[in-house]
Amino acid sequence: MKKKTILGVSLVILSLLAATLFMSSCSGRETENTQVVPQSTQDTTVPNNNATEMPIENKAEPQNDGDLISKDDAKRIAFDHAKINEADAKRLKIDLDYDDGTRVYEIEFDAQGLEFDYDINAKTGEILKFGKEKD
Repeated sequence: MKKKTILGVSLVILSLLAATLFMSSCSGRETENTQVVPQSTQDTTVPNNNATEMPIENKAEPQNDGDLISKDDAKRIAFDHAKINEADAKRLKIDLDYDDGTRVYEIEFDAQGLEFDYDINAKTGEILKFGKEKD
């Protein structure tokens, strides 16, 4: 009689344990299937260089590139400032990018044993940053 009682209690405990595990696994699946994400949800953030987020709306972008100086004009500004002839420049690289919401030409070139680095405001032509170091 004692063996039957222990066996019966053990079966009840195992059944309850199995039912608990089954229910917890089913409830997890049910939650996954019932989550609703609105269609109009839109990600309005982009990571910046400091791995924090900033709203896209804060990025001041011109409506078109017609408001900007040309790459040739930016290149001429950098060469004139460095007092370098374009023919003497090597490994010239010009990129149009954003810097703190401002369109900027990033210009890099080597000349006369030096590496030159410029950031030029793409709208005004103002030199925002200048650097040179030995090649």
